[in-house]
Amino acid sequence: MTQQSERARQALETASAEAEKWATRWAAYEADFVGLQTEAIAATDDPDAALLSAMQRYETARDKANALEGTERTLTMRLGEDTERGEKTSSVWTSALSKSLFADEQAFSEALLPNEERERLQRLKRELDELSTTVRTLRTNAENHRADLLKDPKTIKMQSYCRARLTE
Repeated sequence: MTQQSERARQALETASAEAEKWATRWAAYEADFVGLQTEAIAATDDPDAALLSAMQRYETARDKANALEGTERTLTMRLGEDTERGEKTSSVWTSALSKSLFADEQAFSEALLPNEERERLQRLKRELDELSTTVRTLRTNAENHRADLLKDPKTIKMQSYCRARLTE
């Protein structure tokens, strides 16, 4: 039992030292990430419970650190992509402006439609899109109805009669 207690004490010391390293490493982030704030470790007389608690705290801290490192990598990559995309957009805009009829960005801005006119045109476009959808629906319905009528025996008989009369 003494050896087990000694191993548990050593493991607790090791885990506490590791927890202290992580706490020091992430101290700067505690203000931004409330979830990283360390908790005080209560003293206990049960070394096994202390070891288990220290191991759980270590694993939790490690998982949080890994998650933050992953988030940092993702955000760094996204920042690089956004920066590259922004530079390309700026380059395209500058190139397009230099090839346009406008002397500079101010001249371009002055040529823009007033907000009221732009909103009116957008509203008209929405209405036109709605009417176009209605027309397509009505056309489909009419074509379906025509196809149904052409399948009807009365229509076929009448069609034959009309053709015969026209050929006379």
